[in-house]
Amino acid sequence: MNKTREAAIKDTHKDEENKAKLLEKERESKRKAFELQIESLSKTVEEQKARIAQLTEQLQVASQQMQQLAMTAVSSAGQSKAAEKNK
Repeated sequence: MNKTREAAIKDTHKDEENKAKLLEKERESKRKAFELQIESLSKTVEEQKARIAQLTEQLQVASQQMQQLAMTAVSSAGQSKAAEKNK
């Protein structure tokens, strides 16, 4: 009876050790997966920051061009009115 009990205790202990090892491996796998996900998201953030900077620069250039066109249009309109008055 005592040997049976000891065998059962050993089996239970072995099972629990195996479960603990499996849980540790699972935890490590999840940790690695999260690290990869963080790395990927960080890369995406950096790419988006670069794209935002590029788009901001393009917006500034377009805004300057629009202001120049508006000034040219106002200047041309003023010259046209002056030319019509002189006729």
